[in-house]
Amino acid sequence: MREIEILAPAGSLEAARAAWKAGADAVYIGGQLFGARAYADNPDTEGLLRAIDYAHLHGRKLYLTVNTLLKNDEISSRLYDYLLPFYREGLDAVLVQDTGVLVFLRENFPGLPLHASTQMTVTGPRHAGFLKGLGVTRIVASRELSLKELQSMKEQTAMELEVFVQGALCYCYSGQCLMSSMIGGRSGNRGRCAQPCRLDYTFRVQGSRRTGALISPRDLCALQSLPDLIDAGVDSLKIEGRMKKPEYAAFTAWLYRRYADLYLEKGRGAFSVRKKDLADLLDLFDRGGFTDGYFFRHNGPEMMTDPQGRPSGRIRSSELSERIEKAFLRENELKEPASGRALISRTRPVSLEVSCGGITALAQAEPALSARSRPLSEADVRKHLTKTGTTPFTFGQLQIQLEEGCFLPVTELNQLRRQALESLEEKMLAGWRRPAPEGPRISQPGPDQAGAGRTAARPALCALVSSQAQLDVVIRSGNVCRVYVNDEGDDAWLRGAADACGRAGIPFFVGLPNIVRDSFPQTGRERMGFYRSLHPQGYLIRSLESLFLLEEAGLEGTRIADCCIYHMNDLAGNLGQKYFDILTLPLELNKKELDGLQFYQQAEMIGFGYFPVMISAQCLVKNCASCRHEPGLYYLRDRRHMLLPVRNVCSSCCNIIYNPVPLFLPEAMQPMPSGRRPAYCRLQFLDESAQETAAILAAFEGTGNGPQHYTKGHYNRGVM
Repeated sequence: MREIEILAPAGSLEAARAAWKAGADAVYIGGQLFGARAYADNPDTEGLLRAIDYAHLHGRKLYLTVNTLLKNDEISSRLYDYLLPFYREGLDAVLVQDTGVLVFLRENFPGLPLHASTQMTVTGPRHAGFLKGLGVTRIVASRELSLKELQSMKEQTAMELEVFVQGALCYCYSGQCLMSSMIGGRSGNRGRCAQPCRLDYTFRVQGSRRTGALISPRDLCALQSLPDLIDAGVDSLKIEGRMKKPEYAAFTAWLYRRYADLYLEKGRGAFSVRKKDLADLLDLFDRGGFTDGYFFRHNGPEMMTDPQGRPSGRIRSSELSERIEKAFLRENELKEPASGRALISRTRPVSLEVSCGGITALAQAEPALSARSRPLSEADVRKHLTKTGTTPFTFGQLQIQLEEGCFLPVTELNQLRRQALESLEEKMLAGWRRPAPEGPRISQPGPDQAGAGRTAARPALCALVSSQAQLDVVIRSGNVCRVYVNDEGDDAWLRGAADACGRAGIPFFVGLPNIVRDSFPQTGRERMGFYRSLHPQGYLIRSLESLFLLEEAGLEGTRIADCCIYHMNDLAGNLGQKYFDILTLPLELNKKELDGLQFYQQAEMIGFGYFPVMISAQCLVKNCASCRHEPGLYYLRDRRHMLLPVRNVCSSCCNIIYNPVPLFLPEAMQPMPSGRRPAYCRLQFLDESAQETAAILAAFEGTGNGPQHYTKGHYNRGVM
């Protein structure tokens, strides 16, 4: 029978043990550093080491989350020492978002399985295949993928596939959200998301006004879809909820184990989910009901929280809570069946041999004494040797060979049992231990290696335009070295812009979609022929899936990685430079951290513009009114009356939500303390008029003042 992993969330050691007792094969948990749930009750090093041992003694697994973006100093000074004890203890896998971290772990911790976090935004087989080449063994797929897309990824890569089946859904593609970071200063990429998507917003469309939790999806529940997911090749059924209580981890693990086994053992004919089980799930946590997610649809209002509804987020049934606590938190400790053979003799050493899982341990003591009055009975020996107490074992069978007339103090019998079981436990765990690696084999470059003290010429200006008026101003300025135009399905606009740039002698670049999926021909393989007809000088690339689509199609040109392909450290930058000609500097580093990047002088820096804070498969127009297949620019009003631009991109059926005020960093044109400057400075225009566009250009040319309302982003403040 095929094995399907039930993977449970563990925001604490208590939750981990409860989930394992309830039937989870594995848990994912964060430590004190680098996990995407910094506010969970993450255990310390000693607690994690004991949890790894506990898992292995009971045939379970523990995966550690290191799924945040790391800065140079964190990799060079903290990552190796942090992971070393867990690696030696036998850690089963690490979840990773940062490609620099991925490279570091592959080189420094041989044999450690690496899982690509959903934060990597893997939406297709090309990106997955690339990660496989870097040593990744498992893909945690984007939650937005359909059943067909999941099956295709599995068939084309043969990699382990992990899919979320229960718990919270983000409104944004995981790994592409900067809303919490830019508005609240708490970065989801650094494990500190403030969940602004759960707040109330107002949206006006088609003459109507909607207010409520408009960008808050319902929780996912895929219990009834398990047969389809298993048949599609999914290997691990993942439950979200590291911020939820241990009762939640235990009960959801128990349910998914029960129904996965039901299907595996008896097939579709016998598979049916009880209404009571679904009702109990809602009792545990209710965010306006459940959705079965994106497996059978691309989006829709039925997936969203009722605009007027509020999430309860609490356990409402005291009876259910008590039942779960009794079954998985207070009672039914996991025990492994051991067998034993005891020899009690006056002429030979007293011994106890114990076995479990094919491993045997032996404890011995001095021969027994001759009994003066009451000799040992077999019942006495059995009573004391089978008291396994808090050990991970229970005796299923114990053979006792007892010579007549023997006596042993109870303390010696207890000591014999303790020694045997402790030896057995240590032997069982020894098979998981790894030798210490040689030491860090990859180090980050220091300031001198990063080019401190060298100077660069004034950065060349680049412009991303969204309208003909903006394009006209940019061309007339004569100070822009290249023009980007986003591909959002308007072929006539793209072709016209390409022709206009050609006539002006300005290099034209196609801005590729943020999300590329084979299910959308306008973003996939079929689109490559159209790009070829435009004769662009290059591409602004937002996903690794599209990078490898370009390679498949044999399209040449300068390849620029946008800021949403993260290069937060030099290891990520070194890898990126193997595939891209130019990297865009990340938005979440401050001035000093940017100056420390080795690739700073060869990079492009965003100096101005509204930048995306969310990329969503949902559509506010469709969810709040009706789908008209008409792209456009709308506005979402938050509780502070700030307007967030929302671009409706029908060609890839997604919404792009932008920061409410533009980034304005004329500092990009100035030298850093090291004397260095980026090679290029990009100005991103969204809805600016011709006059506003000209004013921004003037500001970066040193002859104007720029916008009245703006943000410096993280340039001065950075993120934790």
